[in-house]
Amino acid sequence: NQEEYEPEQHSALTYEEACKKAYK
Repeated sequence: NQEEYEPEQHSALTYEEACKKAYK
């Protein structure tokens, strides 16, 4: 799960993943 990452990295990863998944 991405939640395992720290808040900073988690936010960045979540943002990128969300964008990619949303557009795919």
